[in-house]
Amino acid sequence: MSRGMEFHGEVKSANASGGIAFALYPSATKTAHTLKPGEVVSIDSLAVSSVAAAGGLTTVGFDGDAAGERAFQGYLAQHYVATRDFKTPHQGPAGVVPALVSPAGNVAAQIHGFITRA
Repeated sequence: MSRGMEFHGEVKSANASGGIAFALYPSATKTAHTLKPGEVVSIDSLAVSSVAAAGGLTTVGFDGDAAGERAFQGYLAQHYVATRDFKTPHQGPAGVVPALVSPAGNVAAQIHGFITRA
């Protein structure tokens, strides 16, 4: 089975309480990829870091409240980095870009994985 198009995703914000979608960059490019309706994002690994103490729940996923759609969820202390590597890639629904949701406070996240057609 082909892994599809390799990518890394980035997001950073001082207030991601409303959710901020990751910018998805194909390997060796500086131009973000626009996810098409039939494409599926699979996450191999992620890192989430907090510069300022956010004091609330931080989530990386495809739909923050849907069961099984969260790739990461936890409380981040100030100057803390949480990482996760998946033995089986965490896959979202077709056409949905993963997002970061976090209360006010500087937070950044990176994801790595691949994009395939559904």
